[in-house]
Amino acid sequence: MRKDGSTMGEVEYSVSVAATGYPRAAGVGKRFPRHMRIFITMILIQLILMGLLFWYNWVNALFVFALPMAISLYITAWHTYYHHAGLHTDNEYEASYNCMHKWYNILTGNLGYHTAHHIRGGLHWSKLPEYHETIKD
Repeated sequence: MRKDGSTMGEVEYSVSVAATGYPRAAGVGKRFPRHMRIFITMILIQLILMGLLFWYNWVNALFVFALPMAISLYITAWHTYYHHAGLHTDNEYEASYNCMHKWYNILTGNLGYHTAHHIRGGLHWSKLPEYHETIKD
């Protein structure tokens, strides 16, 4: 939702989430220094490798690595639109919809167990269905 309470459209939401995801993760990471160090280390490794790839052959780096990474981030954000559209986030148990469709969860790494993911963000994706069972009511 926008700050005024109105519902964002799919594209606006997806672009917003994709563009702000890493900065927001870094903001949360300030409370968890050990995880923040890993996060920063992985970002630095990725930037160094991408920089080398762009230096070596910028066209291939763009089309083989950078664009697919950006598109993947956007598609992941877009998928979460349907988990949040029109919901207020005051109550974490009511702030997202879940999708229990077997193939959706196989293809998305259990993204359909969205409430469980938000409540226990560090829980491994394979354990989300089990945790979901404890909170589904």
